[in-house]
Amino acid sequence: SFTLGVARFLNLPAFVVNGVGVRYTDYISDLAAITTFRTFSNSEEGLKASGGQRVNLSDEELSDQVLNRLASNVIVAQAAKKFELTVSDDEVAGLVSELLKQFQTEVNVNSELLKRYGWDLPAYKVKVMRPYLLQKKVGEAIAADPAARAKIRQSADAVLKELKDGADFATLAKKYGQDGTAEQGGELGWFKRGDMVPQFE
Repeated sequence: SFTLGVARFLNLPAFVVNGVGVRYTDYISDLAAITTFRTFSNSEEGLKASGGQRVNLSDEELSDQVLNRLASNVIVAQAAKKFELTVSDDEVAGLVSELLKQFQTEVNVNSELLKRYGWDLPAYKVKVMRPYLLQKKVGEAIAADPAARAKIRQSADAVLKELKDGADFATLAKKYGQDGTAEQGGELGWFKRGDMVPQFE
């Protein structure tokens, strides 16, 4: 708590990405949220909601996920600026309406979010919804950009060549992976028939 107080007072960064400091207080807040999510997910109620799927991540793995997400948010924000992309309040309201379909009222939504993450709806909009929508827009912009697609294809082909030359998949996943499975060597865990889109299944 002393470190957090000093970091808050001095506005200290946890790390710097592309010249942008990511605040230590944001790291602590997100780490608390993902730790709360792990606890909820492994509770009887959480297991029932997820069909029995546990979250078996260590404290270190949770910390790595938070650091990765915060760094990704900076990179996405910089790319969004380059492509002149923003997220509107109406787009956020669209995601909120999906939550309302599931939980009926804003009171219920707040209750569920507090239980699962320790965040209320306004915090969830800032921490999750806006970054998610911005990342989606950036992804679409990159997919529509021939030069960016060519660069991604070149990188993917280089990794594929390493695999064909006998490199270990898990090692390459840890080295090049860009999602939450990288630390687990690309391991996705178990899922039921019908959980994934047909092409992936």
